[in-house]
Amino acid sequence: MILSLLLFQAATGPVTKADAWIREQMTARKIPGMAVAVLQDGRPVLNKGFGLASVELKVPVTTETRFPIASVTKIFTATAVMDLVEQGRLTLDTPARAILPELPEAWQGATVRQLLSHTSGLPDIVESPNTAKMVSTNEDSAFAIVATRPLDFAPGAKWSYNQTNYALLGRIIRKLTGKPFPEVYAERFFGPLGMKSAVFGDARAVVPGRTTSYTRLKMLPNGVEPIDSLRTVQYVYEPFLHTAAGLNLNAGDLARFVEAVRTGRVLKAATRDTMWTAVRLADGTVPRQLGTVGFGLGWMVDDAPTGKMAGMEGGAAAAVRVYPSRGLVVAVLTNLQGAGPSELADGIARFFGTGSSQR
Repeated sequence: MILSLLLFQAATGPVTKADAWIREQMTARKIPGMAVAVLQDGRPVLNKGFGLASVELKVPVTTETRFPIASVTKIFTATAVMDLVEQGRLTLDTPARAILPELPEAWQGATVRQLLSHTSGLPDIVESPNTAKMVSTNEDSAFAIVATRPLDFAPGAKWSYNQTNYALLGRIIRKLTGKPFPEVYAERFFGPLGMKSAVFGDARAVVPGRTTSYTRLKMLPNGVEPIDSLRTVQYVYEPFLHTAAGLNLNAGDLARFVEAVRTGRVLKAATRDTMWTAVRLADGTVPRQLGTVGFGLGWMVDDAPTGKMAGMEGGAAAAVRVYPSRGLVVAVLTNLQGAGPSELADGIARFFGTGSSQR
C-alpha cells in the first residue's frame, strides 16, 4: 500500500507534470531539441534533454549538450564587472572614458552603470539586431566608425538595447585585469563553479557536443517573416563581441551559475541586489515593458506583484530565470530561433513549489 502510494505520488508529482508539459510545448512550438535544468533551493529537481540536437544526424539532446546562449552571455559579463566593482577597481559611476581614454570625447558622459543597463546612448556597432550585421567585423574599425556618429540620446535619458555597451565592457575587463575576458571568466566562474561545458565561440568555431541551431523565420533588417520549413541558422559574433553574445554551455551549468549568484557565492548580496534592481533614468523614471519588466545591470528584472524575477533571454532560443523569493532557478535552452524560451521558463516554474526566501 505504501509503495503504491509512493509510486502514485511520483507519477503525479511536479517533475512528471513539467516533463509532460515540456513535451506538449515542444510539439506545439515545433522545437527540435531542448534542455531544461531546474534548481530548488540549490537542489537539482530537473535536468533533462528532450528531442534532437541534430535533426540531420538524429543525435539526441542530453544533459551534456552545449547550446549557444547568445545574449544570455551578458549576465556573465555584468557579473564579472560587478566583481571588479567589489574589488574596488572601478565604480558604477566611473565614466567609461576614464578607463578607456581612447574613446571619443563625446562619449565622456557614459558611465559603467549606463553601459551595463543599456542607458548610455552610444551608437550601436550592430546595424540591425535582426540580421546581426555589424558596421565592421574588425574591432578597431567598428569603433572608429561608430565614434564618428552622434549619440542616440544623452547618457541616462532613455533605455535602448545596444551591443556597443557590452563590447566596451569587454574592453574594460581586459584593461583592468590585463587578461583576455575568457580567461577571467574561467578563473572567476567556470573553474570554481565546476562549469566544464562553458566555452566561447560562435557558429564558425568547432565546439564539441554543441547542438545545431534551427529557425522557421526569415530575419529581415526591419522585421521577420515566417518560412514553411525548418532551416539551420548561423549565429556569428566577432570575438570582441563575445562578451555580449558568445558563450556555449549546457543547461545544468547555466543554472549552476545563476544559483551561485542567487546565494551570494559569486557576489555579495548587496552587489547582487544592485545588479537585480531595475535601473532609473536621469529623470527618475524606471523604463518598463509589459507593465512590470525593467532592466537591471545586465539582467532583465520583473517586479511583478506575485514575486520578483531576474533573468535574461538570448537569440529567441535560450533563457534563464531566477525567482529569488522562491529559491527557484530555471534554465531553458532550445535549438529553435523563436521558441519563446522565457515563456517556457515561466511555464516550467509554475510546476514547482515556493521554496525558501532569498538568502
